[in-house]
Amino acid sequence: MATISTILNIAALEAYSSPAMTGTVLFVQGYSSYADGGEGNFHLTATTGGTTDYGTIIIDAMGREWVRDTSGAPYNAKWFGATGGGTLDDTLALQHAINAAQSPAGSSTGKLLLIPAGTYLISASLEITQTIKIIGEGQFNTYITTSALSDDNITITSNNIFLDGVEISDIQLDATGAKTAGYGISILSTNGGHSARCTFRDITMSGNMFGGMNVQVGFDLVLQNISISGVGTGSYGFLFKGVASNIAPVDVWVRDCRVQGTTNASAIGMMIDAYSQGFYVSGCVMETDLNVGLQIDNTSSDSTASPFNLFFSQFICDTNQGSACLIKCVLRAYFESCWFCGAKTDYGVWNLGSGYGGSRDVSLVNCVILGNAQSGIRIDSTAQWTRIENCTLERNSFMSPGTYSGVAIQANATDVTIVGNTIGFNDTTYQKYSVWIDSGSGDRFIVANNNLRGYTALAISDSSTGTNKIMSPNIT
Repeated sequence: MATISTILNIAALEAYSSPAMTGTVLFVQGYSSYADGGEGNFHLTATTGGTTDYGTIIIDAMGREWVRDTSGAPYNAKWFGATGGGTLDDTLALQHAINAAQSPAGSSTGKLLLIPAGTYLISASLEITQTIKIIGEGQFNTYITTSALSDDNITITSNNIFLDGVEISDIQLDATGAKTAGYGISILSTNGGHSARCTFRDITMSGNMFGGMNVQVGFDLVLQNISISGVGTGSYGFLFKGVASNIAPVDVWVRDCRVQGTTNASAIGMMIDAYSQGFYVSGCVMETDLNVGLQIDNTSSDSTASPFNLFFSQFICDTNQGSACLIKCVLRAYFESCWFCGAKTDYGVWNLGSGYGGSRDVSLVNCVILGNAQSGIRIDSTAQWTRIENCTLERNSFMSPGTYSGVAIQANATDVTIVGNTIGFNDTTYQKYSVWIDSGSGDRFIVANNNLRGYTALAISDSSTGTNKIMSPNIT
């Protein structure tokens, strides 16, 4: 095939009506103007009456099909007319690019779509419904900025299908003003749809976002190096909440992510809610004026929807307004080498157990609980089987020195193991007791082999009436 002519732009190709033979090649000089990123060779196929995709398949004025020669390169958003100049609305062009690069219905062979460096203004959510891989040219180079301040930037929906292998990376999501609703990315299910093996990596969501990521469904998800700032009132940096036992976030890997608040009294860094299960969360930071850094809960009306089998490693909640970590409902949560620090009004870890289904089997191992306003760890009566091992709890009760304790076990709480910890060592200013146990029928405690020291001479204060307790030896 030989190029027989050049043509100005895609509009000129759509209007083309000159005689041409199958295999004829036209060089289009740009999508709208010369060398704007939409340039490329198109060859004439034998197909007539086809459908345009606005970037790689163009139908001319005679109904003939012209196909872009991609030479195996990733699809490019500029082939579809996206400008990335920060002034024109690129919604339609980006949606056309996504539609063209997505796999056909019933397939999982989506293409790679490159969104080059630039600022892409959108006025509605970009919709993904089939497999696709989207990559920018860096989270500080490729910006997708929405003016729809109550909508998602990107919505991924599995509608009565099994959506497999969506990937998004190396972009920044933003808004033209402060968003009042919506998330940077939502992963949703309709009509029983499922998604699996999706990856989101190297993404920044900047200070105008209302919420970061809303994950309703997904099996074997990977979220890595995602930074979210400016979480809005009543929203979440990360929200994981299923709609049913078989439509939920399952086997989720979250690593090296960060959420930052903006003096917001009701925002939560990470919320793991109903039906969520099988989480590995590592190297994440929830910080600066969130209400709660991490909350685990069941806000559904299903008592069997407790989140379960959650593992946290090197997870940091620091300088938040309420509690650093609030556990209302869970079945098996394990925290290793985590930091819960600087809660301005409440606790480092509050194992409240008030959610529908309660809190059962929570372990904190090799953790640091430091400098929180009230007690370092509070355990309520609706929480069962709490284990605190090899942890350091110091300088808690900093807002009211000598008032709150390292560990506070509320009335009628049971099944608490506190072993091998350093609680208040070399700290006689802040924590009233190392371990305080309220009155009531609380029972089945082990408090042993700890290094204890408090504001008072009494390291352990136990007012419970239970008799199945081991309260020594400890160093005081």
